Amino acid sequence: MKKSFIYLSVLAVSLAACNQNPKNTQQQEQTEDHSMHNKCYQAITNADTLNMTIHDHGGKVMGTLDFKFKEKPNTNGQITGEFRGDTLFVDYSYEFNNTPSKNPLVFLKQGEDLIQGSGIIETYLGKTYFKEGSQINFGEGFNLKPTDCK
Repeated sequence: MKKSFIYLSVLAVSLAACNQNPKNTQQQEQTEDHSMHNKCYQAITNADTLNMTIHDHGGKVMGTLDFKFKEKPNTNGQITGEFRGDTLFVDYSYEFNNTPSKNPLVFLKQGEDLIQGSGIIETYLGKTYFKEGSQINFGEGFNLKPTDCK
């Protein structure tokens, strides 16, 4: 009887110790969630405006993009991507004429600004991307400046 009590006591202590790790893991995950950075940008060129909000978590980026054009249809949608060094590569998913569309976009980080780039785009098996090895030119697109998030 005493041996059973000792075994049950050891088992209870072991289980209690095992339950401590998930709490620590949850605390670490919550700490990581708080490290996520929200940043907002805006560019105004002539009568065209671009607003972008990104959530940067360790170089992985998610957010929204809103193009307002004077002479073209407006678009808005979601972006997902990543920083590779000082360059942000994203896929921009949006609807155009009631058709889902997805295009790659690229931005160079210079100081606090993001400079939109352009390059040769290819599509293979339904995926659109910048052609590997081709040059990306920066400065011909929008120059996004940090702004307060609304």
